[in-house]
Amino acid sequence: MLGTMGMVAAQALGTLSWDLPSRVTYTPGAVLPFTLVVGNPTSGARGYGLQAQVLIDGQVVWYADLLVDEGQWFQVPAGGRVTIQGQFQADRSDFLFRVILIDQASNQGVAQVQSELASPTAPAPTPTPTPTPTPGFDIAPLFGLMALGLVSGLMGSMGTMFKEEE
Repeated sequence: MLGTMGMVAAQALGTLSWDLPSRVTYTPGAVLPFTLVVGNPTSGARGYGLQAQVLIDGQVVWYADLLVDEGQWFQVPAGGRVTIQGQFQADRSDFLFRVILIDQASNQGVAQVQSELASPTAPAPTPTPTPTPTPGFDIAPLFGLMALGLVSGLMGSMGTMFKEEE
C-alpha cells in the first residue's frame, strides 16, 4: 500500500482519531487494544486504508498495512464515520506507535494518530514551562541500542480488525 511516505496536506479527504492517550505505559508482550474512528467529510463515498508504524528516534523501523474485515481497503459513506476495533502487540517498549489513514484514490496519507508506548520504568516527560524552555533528559543516545533489538525482535501482531458503521 503505502511505504514510508510523507503526509499529504489534504485533511479534507478524511479524518482519523483513536482512544489512546499521547503516552501509554506499555509492558512488552502485552496486547494493546484500541478503537479508531475514520471520518469521511466529503460528499461522496470514499475508500481508505490504514497503516501501522513503529518509530524510534523519528525513524520508521517497522510498518504494516492493517486489514479491515480481511481487506486492505474499506469504504466510508459520504459524511459518515466508521469505528474500527484493533489491537497491537510488540516485544519491546519505548517507541512511537502511529496509525496513518490512507486515501485509496490518491494512495496518500491524509491523517494520522500516534502514541508513545513507554516502559513502566521510563520517566514521564517533564512539562516545559512557557515561555522559558528548560532542557530535558536526552535519551537519544539510548535509542541506538534499542533500535537493534527492536528491528531484530519486533514482530508486532496485528489482530484482524472489525468495523462498524455509525
